[in-house]
Amino acid sequence: MWSLPNIHRLNEEASRLAILNSNKTEKQLCRGERCERCDSKAVHATPWYDVFSDNPKGYIYQCKKHSMEGLPEGYFYCDRCGRDFIENYTWEYYFHDDPETCERICLNCALDDEINNDENWITSVKEITFERVRHAKHLIPVKGQHWGKYLKFIGNTELDSMTGAKITGFSSSSSREDGLQELRDLVAKALGEAGKCIIILDGEYQFAVSLGVYVWKE
Repeated sequence: MWSLPNIHRLNEEASRLAILNSNKTEKQLCRGERCERCDSKAVHATPWYDVFSDNPKGYIYQCKKHSMEGLPEGYFYCDRCGRDFIENYTWEYYFHDDPETCERICLNCALDDEINNDENWITSVKEITFERVRHAKHLIPVKGQHWGKYLKFIGNTELDSMTGAKITGFSSSSSREDGLQELRDLVAKALGEAGKCIIILDGEYQFAVSLGVYVWKE
């Protein structure tokens, strides 16, 4: 589960299956399938999604008893769009927990919310502090494309997830300030182009994170 699959291939297959299953009843979908929890005959087929396309990637098959107990491990329900999602393919999770509402939201819905919050937008390079960067929200998954509907990518930097130091390669070293300076340079470029920008955590890896600078798409 720690190697990102071919997202383009998955999306193509999901599109094909969506057409194939569009007119099938739940009984037909369950034919020959077993419950994911107890291996009994499946009587419920719940479509599950990922954050990379709008077509279901598969079905959660459950018997009557286990369908009443909620989703099996590895899936979550998005309180915003009402879909059931797979939690992750790799080290990064595809949900955002809102501490104020106690909702669990898929990254796509979270992005829609956060980019429309003026408090998340930057208008001065002086705002780029380690504390500000440390609290950048994870709103875009690796290989995610939902953001492209609204935003333009300016550039990104990759930081060590433990120390905050800029990742430069195996043969060289850097400091936390190096990463901050690269972000400041990207923010300066973005502000010169659009007047304001947003920093988004757009990739979580085993030992690193990617921080991207984005502006509104014209």
